[in-house]
Amino acid sequence: MPIPVDQTTPNPERFSALWFAVDVVLTAAIAAVIAWFLRIRNAWPASVAATAVATLLLFAAGSTPPIPIRSYGFSYWIYWLVAFAIVAAGFVLYRTRPRQS
Repeated sequence: MPIPVDQTTPNPERFSALWFAVDVVLTAAIAAVIAWFLRIRNAWPASVAATAVATLLLFAAGSTPPIPIRSYGFSYWIYWLVAFAIVAAGFVLYRTRPRQS
């Protein structure tokens, strides 16, 4: 029987190539649906901006994961999806703004 240990820090996350591939495919599919819904022709600028925003938010979070799942990877993924949706919507609003003559 294992001895219980009072652990104050979360266990380090392990890398899995399979789950990384699943995450990449799932993220690309969700981003494609968001881009299709917003009718974005070029999603690269929104993707790069979302990556920068999500990275800054995660670095600002400090030593504890910001989403209470105790996983930095999951927090970063959620941040990226939300940031991508917001930035993509901003690009659409900018593109469709009324032009002044």
